[in-house]
Amino acid sequence: MPDNILIDNYHVGKAHIHPFPQNHAYRVELSLQDCEKIYEIIKDYLNVSNEFDIGELMEMLK
Repeated sequence: MPDNILIDNYHVGKAHIHPFPQNHAYRVELSLQDCEKIYEIIKDYLNVSNEFDIGELMEMLK
């Protein structure tokens, strides 16, 4: 994942994103909980997008 951004379900049991690597305690829960769908969205986004925009990606995952 670019810029060390992490998406996981560790600790809280629900998928969430850590958009700011320097502040790992901050996380945003995702409404989408299917790991394969999350992966496909991210893969497609990275393949199509010329620039990485964390805000845009987070909107796609909500």
